[in-house]
Amino acid sequence: MHHSPHQFEPLLLSDRNAVELQPLIERIVQRSLRLTATAHSTTRATLRELVRQMNSYYSNRIEA
Repeated sequence: MHHSPHQFEPLLLSDRNAVELQPLIERIVQRSLRLTATAHSTTRATLRELVRQMNSYYSNRIEA
């Protein structure tokens, strides 16, 4: 179990890495918005539920 902030340091980006990743982050967000706009509402709901279950599964695995 993690109890101190320093245990999460590998998860933090340096300023340099953040600047380098910014264009990629923007592309991901733009493509996600485009996909959301074009996907049928039933498809979006199904994917939302699947991702929610995956996130729950992996969160539980990390905490175990």
